[in-house]
Amino acid sequence: MLIASNGLLFYISKMTWPHPLVFIYPRWDIAAASALSWWTVLAVIGIASVCVWQFMRGKRGIPLALAYFAGTVLPALGLVALVYPHRFSFV
Repeated sequence: MLIASNGLLFYISKMTWPHPLVFIYPRWDIAAASALSWWTVLAVIGIASVCVWQFMRGKRGIPLALAYFAGTVLPALGLVALVYPHRFSFV
């Protein structure tokens, strides 16, 4: 979950500010024992809960757009071992 949440926020940040763009990014050091490493998981859960709340209120544009983005990026998040470059980099 740490790698997937880091990857999801990484792709959003690269769409917002695409500097520097490289072919293979350095591999992240994931420290599951550190409490500071879990902020990305909490951020993704928070964004998802706000999107569900907005969806239930009838505002469906942004929640559906974010769900579509997350579904599109899902194969590249590392949850499924389909992408060969994950041996070298998580994104």
